Amino acid sequence: PMFLEALNCLKIAKELITDVITCLGGAHASTYFEKIMGSEEVDFIFRGEAELSFPIFLKKLEESKPNFSEVKGLVYRDGIKFSKNELDREENLDLIKTPNYDAIRLDYYVNNGYRWNSPPKVNAPVWVTRGCPYRCQFCAAPDLNGRPVRTHSIEYMMNWIQELYHERGVRWINIIDD
Repeated sequence: PMFLEALNCLKIAKELITDVITCLGGAHASTYFEKIMGSEEVDFIFRGEAELSFPIFLKKLEESKPNFSEVKGLVYRDGIKFSKNELDREENLDLIKTPNYDAIRLDYYVNNGYRWNSPPKVNAPVWVTRGCPYRCQFCAAPDLNGRPVRTHSIEYMMNWIQELYHERGVRWINIIDD
């Protein structure tokens, strides 16, 4: 819903730092990547999931002649055209690290009223499954995460929730699955 604002932010970033590299991701970018690549503010788009492919992308940027064809989910300019790579939909979700709640400043959000259907308690979002088998016309979830439902293991989820409980004082878990 904030796509136009995101484009404006990228435009300002390019005005401030001429050689800045810009990336977009999310539902809108995953679904409308062909149109979005026509915007000069956008250098790269990640379609679908990017937790595992984004670090590979960052390493490629350090190379003198990066081969972006190896970065799953990436859309990039290839001369006057653009190329799109196959999506990254890892079957073993346990390979994806739990979020770094310090980096996303969870405490700041909670202290400023973050609630996702929760009472006023210390709360945190978790993502247990990915994918949705349904074909609702109004929803982009299958475009982002595929149709088959993939799940984290019970052990992974227990460790994640115990860490939130014991190390962050979280008393309300917000399951944000599709």
